[in-house]
Amino acid sequence: MTAFKAKLKHEGLVYRHLNEVQGELIPVYLGNISLIRPYFLDSGVRIVQMLLMSWAGEQARKGLMSAMGRDLVAETSEAATKMLACGVEYRDIHPLNLLWNPEIRKMMLVDFERSEISKPMPILQEISPNRNRKHLYITDSHCGPTSSYRG
Repeated sequence: MTAFKAKLKHEGLVYRHLNEVQGELIPVYLGNISLIRPYFLDSGVRIVQMLLMSWAGEQARKGLMSAMGRDLVAETSEAATKMLACGVEYRDIHPLNLLWNPEIRKMMLVDFERSEISKPMPILQEISPNRNRKHLYITDSHCGPTSSYRG
C-alpha cells in the first residue's frame, strides 16, 4: 500500500511540474485525496487514495480519431514531443492513457506514474581555467526553452 501511495505522490509531482499545460495537454490536477472509507475494485483491490482531476476526454480509439479527421499516431507523437519540451519523459504510451478531448479538439495524456522529470541541462560553453565554472541552463517557460544563468 505504501508503494502505491508513493506512486500517486510522484504522479502528483509530475502534474504540478506540468502546471502550464494543464487543461491543454493534460487534465487539470486538483490534488491527491485520502478516502475516509476505502473503495474496492471488482478485483478486490482496496483504494484508499486517489488523484482528483478534471475530465480529460474519452479513449482516443483509432475509429474515433479517423472520424474526426485525425491521425492517432501523429497526435500521440505530437503530445509526447510536447511533454519532452516541458521537461517530462512520458513513459506510458498505452491506449487507455490516450484521451481525445472534443471540447478543445486535442489529445490529452494521463497516467504519469512511470514518467520522469528531466533535470535542466547546462549549455556547453567555453570555460577559462582561471575562472569558477558557471553554467547557463535551459528552463521551461510555458514549456518552451528560455535560458537562465547560475553561477
